[in-house]
Amino acid sequence: MMKKLYADILMTGLMCSVALTANAFEYVSSGAGFSVNIPDQNIMLIGENMFAAENRVFDLDKKLVKTNGMHFVTGLNHEQLEQNFNTAFTTEKFTADLNNIKKALKSGTAADVLQSSSYKYLTEAAAGAYVNYSGESEDLAGLLELNKQFAGMANIKKASVENIKGKDALMIESDIENITFELKLPLKKSELLPQESVDEENLKDQGFKFEFADDGYLVTKIANLYNITEKTYLLSANDNLYTVTSLFASTNELPDDVDSLYKLDNKGFNKLSKQLVNSLKFTEPQKNGNKPLTINDNISGRKLQLPEKWLYTRTDFSSIYGINKGGFGLTAYSALPETSLDAANNAIKTFGISFDNSKNTLKMDLSQFTMPDLLNLFDEGIVMASGNFNNVAQIEPDFSKYVNEYKTIFDNPELTKFIFHNSMNQLFNSLRPEDIAAIEKYLKAENFNYTFDINNYNARFNCDADLKAHIPDIFKVLQEANVIAGNAADADEVRSSLSKDKVFAMLDTNLIPFNCYFKNQLYFDRSQRFNNLLYFTKGDKAAANQQIMKQFNTTDLYLY
Repeated sequence: MMKKLYADILMTGLMCSVALTANAFEYVSSGAGFSVNIPDQNIMLIGENMFAAENRVFDLDKKLVKTNGMHFVTGLNHEQLEQNFNTAFTTEKFTADLNNIKKALKSGTAADVLQSSSYKYLTEAAAGAYVNYSGESEDLAGLLELNKQFAGMANIKKASVENIKGKDALMIESDIENITFELKLPLKKSELLPQESVDEENLKDQGFKFEFADDGYLVTKIANLYNITEKTYLLSANDNLYTVTSLFASTNELPDDVDSLYKLDNKGFNKLSKQLVNSLKFTEPQKNGNKPLTINDNISGRKLQLPEKWLYTRTDFSSIYGINKGGFGLTAYSALPETSLDAANNAIKTFGISFDNSKNTLKMDLSQFTMPDLLNLFDEGIVMASGNFNNVAQIEPDFSKYVNEYKTIFDNPELTKFIFHNSMNQLFNSLRPEDIAAIEKYLKAENFNYTFDINNYNARFNCDADLKAHIPDIFKVLQEANVIAGNAADADEVRSSLSKDKVFAMLDTNLIPFNCYFKNQLYFDRSQRFNNLLYFTKGDKAAANQQIMKQFNTTDLYLY
């Protein structure tokens, strides 16, 4: 049971890595003082001071994903470098250090040369664990510690000083091999979960191991699971340090029923890394010079201007799965306020993330994790999806009848509207008071409003509501169950104390309130295009971002 559960979790994690896509364009960060041409990639994350790009192709027949790796470009200003790496940094110092490194490499190995404490700031910046989202100089305690741990484990394979369009650049190739992953779960040793049952689940020959920690919590370990390959270029201008970091995380042997999904396109990996560093251009950094980002959706034509200091992701599923050549388009976006450094540090503490250099082990401790910890990860955000299925009948003739049926809803829009409103009324009126009470114990929608418009060409459905949820705190219930199981005399007493009915009762008495407001707008037309825009925020409607709220109207796609 545990073996299959863990395999399923691992498969899901590998499949659900964040992906986002865009056509080739020029990325500009006025605040960080750089711009770069981004080749056409089908994976991208864009912030005001950094971006990440990747290209993935999923082969349905072979069930694998071919990737050119993840590539980041970002900049650190001299204040950040001095505060966080204890280095008084200038471009002049960087150039001098590179000259000394170049000379030293003639007689020494890359690993030996870069071990010098004078170049520690370079190896730590090259490690790539710290990504500069906000560009602000704040205390990075948790992130910096994790960064230093990774930098200390990196095996530097190669280093060279190169001339990139008249500027000196330090290129470092490194890897971290055979990283063990260790996860502490909120389950304690008891009569219900004895040592013998854990021993039976072990797959020691394949690297899987379950054991109890000194505090009694169950720990699962996957030995030698990950390898990280990394290539970084470091450059400097205007007393800032810029990094182009390319990395690929691969897996070693997995259980028999789990295959490694990802294959690295080495040629593509090196090609994109070189393209990015060669297209870097530097300008004088402008304080508060960054303009808010705009999401340009090329399927629906919708343009959303984000508030200041937000970032967004874009995922082109049609490109990833290779169906865009047939005329399909399916793109998803998500947007959030830029991750603050404080929030990143808190996340590291919340998830108990650390790296044990002595054991080459990445650790995560969820033994004290709570539902409020999970709910506090996000305050507000946008999720948007667009699609174009206009040619589906040409590709799959069997779908033609469904396309014809779909188009009939636009032939008689008044009838469609009547049927829709009637269906909504029936839905609301069909719920009995006792059903409503049972639902509202966990989820209650207040101030729910909706509108539905349709004509011969297109349709639009708007709705919004204040949601008042009470979410069972399963993590707290697990902690209580651990205490009950620990105090029980035998397994029978545990089963009696933790029967299904009693567990449900425990969940009902451990409810966490969570209030949020949402607004959703669904657009679809006769040409089989759609766009769905969802905004959510903690609290109620009064807490909503007014700039975003206005754009439900100003960027509305509906044609009267």
